[in-house]
Amino acid sequence: MSALPLEQPREDVSQEQIEQYIEQTRERVRQYLADAGMSQSEAAKLIGFSAPRLSQFLSGKYAGDNLETAKAINYGLDKHLQQVAAPHEPAFAPTLPAQQVTEVCNYAHQMQTIGMVHGDAGMGKTMALQVYVQEHRDAALLCANPTMRSTKAVLEELCDVLGVKEGGTERRMAKAITRALKGSGRLVIFDEAQHLSQKALDTLRFIHDEAKCGFVFCGNNELYLQLRGRSQSEFAQFYSRIGIRRHLDPRFSKEDIDLVFQGQPVTKEAVQALFNIANDGKGLRGYVKAFLLAANLARAGGGMINEAWVKEAYRFLGQ
Repeated sequence: MSALPLEQPREDVSQEQIEQYIEQTRERVRQYLADAGMSQSEAAKLIGFSAPRLSQFLSGKYAGDNLETAKAINYGLDKHLQQVAAPHEPAFAPTLPAQQVTEVCNYAHQMQTIGMVHGDAGMGKTMALQVYVQEHRDAALLCANPTMRSTKAVLEELCDVLGVKEGGTERRMAKAITRALKGSGRLVIFDEAQHLSQKALDTLRFIHDEAKCGFVFCGNNELYLQLRGRSQSEFAQFYSRIGIRRHLDPRFSKEDIDLVFQGQPVTKEAVQALFNIANDGKGLRGYVKAFLLAANLARAGGGMINEAWVKEAYRFLGQ
């Protein structure tokens, strides 16, 4: 991407040089929009401006401080270009845990039953769910969070995810959701399901019974302990509906790690170090963090991501 950085004018420069800097900034923005295929509104949001302000600046009609505006624009573009150039997480790979998540989703989808996946944090469950939804247009994903303790909050979020236009009472929303799902053959996935209350789970179980479509509940091991622990009698009706369950093994195989880093500028020794991190209780999230920092260190130092960079990244992160 072009739109190269501009050096800010010093305080002692002439008005002519300031005007030249402002005009160069306008040209930089135009070039950036062309290269990135981005609209002015999108660029304005990126920079932190209103769309009218950016438009007026580009057309030479902005009545405010054009020099400060130009400086802010260049700062925003520089920051974005640095973010674009920074190392990114490895692409999704069909590791064994990811395959198990997909297996549960496929079965629950086809059989219109309830599936459950649980395992340690940082194993790539959410990414596998996101890929499944991308590949299946009739699947929907709801990510629960600690603020969704009430059943109403869960139903409101589910209405939004499914595109159901209904508000009011829990009963009205549950009926509207049931009508939308009945006969649709859809799959609804609830990620971070350990945050769902007993009442919310029971309401979702009722919707599933009435709508007869697939539901998948995915979360950490607290989800399973909640259903089968001391309060298991309270969740008996829900648990009895589960048609398929998978507990994800917290250990990653060498083949899994090789899949993730296939095609990356990583030495074999670095991959082995990342494998050790993954199986040191840090999971997918832990070794991805180490990889990203190691990639930054390697970029600054030149060369491939090696074992030394990985170990230094792991030490620096305090993992």
